[in-house]
Amino acid sequence: MAIRFRPDRKTPYLVYWVNPLTSRIESQSFATEKEAAAHDDKMRWRLKHDRESFHPPMVPAIGTPGGLTFDQLYVLYLREKKFTGKNAATQMRNLKEFFTAFGARPVAEITKAEVKEIMAAMKDRDCTQGTVYVRVRHFLAVLNWAAEEEIIPQSPVPHLRCPRGTTEVIPPPTTEELEAIYLAAPLHLKRAMLISVTTGLRVGAVELMGIRWPSFDLKKGILRITNAKKGNRTRRVDLTRDVPLKPHIIPVFARWRADDAEQSLGHDFVLHWRGKPIASFRTAWERAKKQAGITRRIRPYDMRHFFITEAISGGADLKTVATLAGHADVQMILRHYQHVQAKQKQEAVDLVPNLFEDDLVISSGHILGENIHGFRTDNE
Repeated sequence: MAIRFRPDRKTPYLVYWVNPLTSRIESQSFATEKEAAAHDDKMRWRLKHDRESFHPPMVPAIGTPGGLTFDQLYVLYLREKKFTGKNAATQMRNLKEFFTAFGARPVAEITKAEVKEIMAAMKDRDCTQGTVYVRVRHFLAVLNWAAEEEIIPQSPVPHLRCPRGTTEVIPPPTTEELEAIYLAAPLHLKRAMLISVTTGLRVGAVELMGIRWPSFDLKKGILRITNAKKGNRTRRVDLTRDVPLKPHIIPVFARWRADDAEQSLGHDFVLHWRGKPIASFRTAWERAKKQAGITRRIRPYDMRHFFITEAISGGADLKTVATLAGHADVQMILRHYQHVQAKQKQEAVDLVPNLFEDDLVISSGHILGENIHGFRTDNE
């Protein structure tokens, strides 16, 4: 297994491996290093855990339902769910401890005590409780799926619980921090930042990275966004949403679009580096953040939190903010932005007219034992 870079090709990253059945070298090329790395991870996992997947499709099913090992069960799960690329790599990474412990053992022999030992071992290696929760959740998903599909009689660890743990709360970047990062950013990061902080897009392949110039209607001042699956998993939001653009940035987008047209890039992606669409800008982000002198943790995704926080602080109602952000309802806002809502609640209470002021002044003076507006209390 290896990745080879060929700078003279349209898809310069070549992943190659040896087919364990034919002993021949096979390969596949990709446009970005990230895609190549994800495929490399996938092929490494297949070579180690799923060599039977290299057989022709007519190969009989592996094992028998009563004696399936965890490795074999996961192969069935992987085939059913059709995980590819980054999702497959994430799956394999999260299940690493369970492959090591249970890979060749029959699923029926797995015990709850053993799973708890794995959980404790992860904590001993300084994994956060959130990381442990995610990994155990992936493990249980495989077992629960197999039980629901009647591939196994039941999960060997029924009612296993793993606390979610506390979520790290990272304050969103300030206006000053964003401006400093922007000044130090290369053009593709400048584009990403301007779009993200003014529209609240999710920093991912579907929303921000997937934006194309036809999505912009600059005459109407609207950006049409394809919602990420996480925003539509309940099917209570549309597949797309329209977000108005700030008028002062519309000429900037128009200029960028004209620049791209002059370069004849061969694609219409808004975010690109050296003429190629990008899958991430984390390296550019960290470099610009360092150059700006910012040492605290700020993630690219926090630009979305900045948008939501500022919109709520500015007085926008929660339903409108949820719609702009692509949430199915306001529950996500209610759970994650309570610190902003406290200010909104206080402002709402303060809008109610003050009544009974004269009596309240006298009453408060007696209660507090203080001299208020010239009234003497009983203690004086």
